[in-house]
Amino acid sequence: RDRDVTGVQTCALPISHYIVKPYNKAVILAKLAAMREELTRMGAESREELLNRLGVDNDVYSVLVSALLEDLDNWVSSCRYTSDMAKFAQLTKRTQGFRGGAALLGLSAIVSRLEEVEFTLVSDSAASHGQQSPLLLSQILPIFEKLDEEIKRARRHLELAE
Repeated sequence: RDRDVTGVQTCALPISHYIVKPYNKAVILAKLAAMREELTRMGAESREELLNRLGVDNDVYSVLVSALLEDLDNWVSSCRYTSDMAKFAQLTKRTQGFRGGAALLGLSAIVSRLEEVEFTLVSDSAASHGQQSPLLLSQILPIFEKLDEEIKRARRHLELAE
């Protein structure tokens, strides 16, 4: 009897984030952004919670975030001015590494932009096979610009918190 009630309650939950075919990059990115905003509202960590989770004080956290932002900024600059596909072949791995670090440090806006970079790389079939892609740079450069803005915003936020 209890299982029946639980099953009915589960079935009654609304489905708010689904994607129907045909898949479209803009629709998928919009859905990801909506899900991210919803998750952020539901479970955003305060600075104190973040520091407790990491087991560090504010000074150590600032050093970690500054180092990540510096590496990320240098990486974005080097990617922006290259047409070497060998460098782009490693782009997805580096993106995943930076995304993991940013997520660990609670930098959700940067995580979002890195997810866009990764999705763009994966959705470009030529780039995903290590070939020169004429559209890749034109698609990824605007995302790098937004990522630059988020890096600057994170630096300002870090300076205000110190």
